[in-house]
Amino acid sequence: MSSFKNVAIAGATGYLGPAVVKAVKEAGFNVTVLLRESNSSKIEFDGVKIAKIDYGSIDSLVDALNGQDAVALVEAAVKAGVKRFLPSEYGLDVSIPSVRAVPYLRAKGLIQDLLKELGMAYTILYTGPFLEWGLDNFFVDWKTATANVWNGGDISVGMSTLADTGRAVVGVLLNPKETENKAFYTTTGMATQNEILSAVQEGRPDLKLSIIHQDSKSSLAAAYEAAKAGRGMEFEVARHFLGSTIFGLEIEAGVPYGRDNDLLGIKMVTPEEFKQLVISHVKK
Repeated sequence: MSSFKNVAIAGATGYLGPAVVKAVKEAGFNVTVLLRESNSSKIEFDGVKIAKIDYGSIDSLVDALNGQDAVALVEAAVKAGVKRFLPSEYGLDVSIPSVRAVPYLRAKGLIQDLLKELGMAYTILYTGPFLEWGLDNFFVDWKTATANVWNGGDISVGMSTLADTGRAVVGVLLNPKETENKAFYTTTGMATQNEILSAVQEGRPDLKLSIIHQDSKSSLAAAYEAAKAGRGMEFEVARHFLGSTIFGLEIEAGVPYGRDNDLLGIKMVTPEEFKQLVISHVKK
């Protein structure tokens, strides 16, 4: 049985947060949702505690975190005696130096360094891209009906649904000894860009999709040039960083997609099941 009972979750009203709150609550943990004092979002979660905090005040954070076992806030977590820290890593593998160097990913690497420096017990989860976010924002530009395809589109990579990411968090909490101070790789399913786009077309036969072929090395170089010019956080630049990293840097480094699924309780779906996940999502 897990030694963890109380879990504090920051970012619960964000993109991933609701799925994590749902999974952790349903697994039987006591959940505290941390909200900025200025956050007026309507909370839809039943049976959770709400703690209003000032992210600019360490003392405020410590008061909110006392008695919590897992939370994504480092210095306050150390001060409050939190037992485990799960940083908001997910996605891309910033243990790879060339991935960590990507401008909008650098902060994730610095958080990992800080955890080790402070001696805070941690667990890192690498999930690959979130499938739902990828379909809504990355694989297809829905406004222009275009898709950037890197390195021919036949490289298979792992992706995770939001629900499976929440389940992976639960898997960490249920296995405290096995997951302490380590990184874990979890994946809902594997697919190539071409397979994803084929499923998108099947789910949206009305979509006349234009393909833009990209080379990951050229795309990455162009993204760095744009970043030097002060455009590093523009979405199109971030898209090129993301695409060239997933289908270039991570592949070269041999990311072990889904290696830890069994320990974390994640079942990898079949190619057909993955296809149906894509079709179901884009039909909405």
